[in-house]
Amino acid sequence: VQTCALPILTIVNDISDFYKISVGQVELDLKPININDIVQDAYKLYSDDINIKNLSFEYKIDKNITGDIITDRKRLTQIIVNLLSNAVSNTIRGDIIINIKINEDKTTKWQNKMNHLQIDDCKDVFIEFEIKDTGIGITREKLEAIKHDLNDMTDDMTINPNVGRGLGLSISGLLVKVLGGEMNIESMIDVGTLVSFNIKTQLSDNVNNLIDIINSVVEDFKQ
Repeated sequence: VQTCALPILTIVNDISDFYKISVGQVELDLKPININDIVQDAYKLYSDDINIKNLSFEYKIDKNITGDIITDRKRLTQIIVNLLSNAVSNTIRGDIIINIKINEDKTTKWQNKMNHLQIDDCKDVFIEFEIKDTGIGITREKLEAIKHDLNDMTDDMTINPNVGRGLGLSISGLLVKVLGGEMNIESMIDVGTLVSFNIKTQLSDNVNNLIDIINSVVEDFKQ
């Protein structure tokens, strides 16, 4: 029942977040989460449509991503559900593939920046998500409008919800930015679409260390 209600809840969250982002009231609930669980839940929402269309679906998670990551579960779920919904809706035959990996280049540049600012022992990593489909694709004009919309997201988080593939994609782009990352889209008519985004997070080992530190501080305070 909870999984079946997720699409409606996602739409409600999209509308709610559109307002909150517009007025600068977005709050993140950062906790350890399991990426595999989120992708599985998203797949269950659209498994019937995928099977009816006889589409091939697979997802791959980098072996270097072990255990949990720390991020906002609700917001990451919204992003993946929105993007998977677009992929399923626009794919008549073929494949939908989700790849999840560590963006080594972006992670290295970020850590070098932190070291330059004398912020030692930075544990942040960037996780890259790719949702690829063999769907109908997007026209050049529409793709340029989508990219313009994503690139035009200013620091005050303003968007135009009427361009691109609708409010869900616009909100997803903003939520990616809220989670410390960026979104990009590539597409060709009758070939398919690749949507990629990254978020700034920490891996489970670092998360556990952080939790241990917090617990230690709490215990010292109690004494």
